[in-house]
Amino acid sequence: MTPELAKAENIVFSPNLRADEVLANYWMRQAMLRARREIAWAWHERGVNAPKSGELPPVVDKASDSLDLSRHWAEKRDFFANDTAAKYLTEQLAAEPPVVKDGRQGSFSWVVNELALDEVSSFALGLGLAAAFDASFGPVIATCLNDHARIYPNLMLIQRLWDIPESVLTLSDPMHPLFSFGLLRRSSAAARQYAETFWEQPLAVPSMVARELLSADNVKPAALSLLDPTEAEEGELDDTGKMLAYRLRAEKAKHLRVLPLLGNRRSAYRQTAVDIARIANRRLWEYHGDAALLSGEDYLNMLVTLCWLQDRDLFIKQELFDGEKTRERNEGLPLVSVPITLFVTITERRDLKHIEGELLLPVATIPALSYENRLVVWKNEFEDDAKKYRKILTEVSRRFRYEKETIRDIAAELK
Repeated sequence: MTPELAKAENIVFSPNLRADEVLANYWMRQAMLRARREIAWAWHERGVNAPKSGELPPVVDKASDSLDLSRHWAEKRDFFANDTAAKYLTEQLAAEPPVVKDGRQGSFSWVVNELALDEVSSFALGLGLAAAFDASFGPVIATCLNDHARIYPNLMLIQRLWDIPESVLTLSDPMHPLFSFGLLRRSSAAARQYAETFWEQPLAVPSMVARELLSADNVKPAALSLLDPTEAEEGELDDTGKMLAYRLRAEKAKHLRVLPLLGNRRSAYRQTAVDIARIANRRLWEYHGDAALLSGEDYLNMLVTLCWLQDRDLFIKQELFDGEKTRERNEGLPLVSVPITLFVTITERRDLKHIEGELLLPVATIPALSYENRLVVWKNEFEDDAKKYRKILTEVSRRFRYEKETIRDIAAELK
């Protein structure tokens, strides 16, 4: 296929909507084509003349829809092979996926190679990305599922669209890489009030994760700022801090590692985190957004997955575990299966008692600052503000002196 022809193809339902990642485009197009073919079959099965009516297939009884899957299976295969529209879509599905060996870290192709995803897993991720990328995908999903209220993909839809239905059962494992690394999550916002089977649970790709997988460049979240150790001044680290840093440099994370920074509310947490990252040769993101968002499990999980995709660690100055309440095991932590280092601040060691020991690194105690170091911190933090206010005070003083002289001159003339 020529590049011009490939560029002219529709990737999803919205026209001219395509990602920068060729492998992601391939699997999203697979999802779109399979959904179109399924709707074509639903038109035929339910006796609707699509070209003339233009209507979506009507919703039918769910039990009848399930029973008809096996009863009409042979007819469905024959329809896919011989109907003009369905045959064209089937031929398009036969295209081989592009081979991308040097994809950017964090891209869709990098994830497929890094996690050794098979075809059904790649398709599931592509379907989730298509639903997150294209706003018009929801009603099509609802039509394929014979339920207008279900606009998110689920395992039921994946099994219905995929050529080897039994292979979809591998995706039911909650520790499948797609779920354990936070690439796909079960959407609590879209869940029904009543209990659902795992086949019906809605699946979604977090928004920033979708952007990272589909973009040509790394995503820069508004709530995260990069702490560059090469540009920051070097602080003081005790022996424990240095040993921790060398350990982080030598060991590759296999799961979430929690590095507690112990101090008081005025301690130089950021400086210590930067000093450890400098020795460990790690890139570090600092969270400076709304602290209330961190209590939402989905948001913190999304940030941690994004850090893994970009090979960065995360420093959160807001205390995740403050308060006197009794916590469940690992409560307040993001996905523990994502291999990054999470720098957290604490004021007491008992704040960590609910965290599993294998997740915890030794506590790094923030050294007390000398007078000279406190003066350096004060200058770094407030020197610009002090200059600004000094300029304002100088201007006010000048104007006051001018007005005072003017009043004195007027008083002299009146006399």
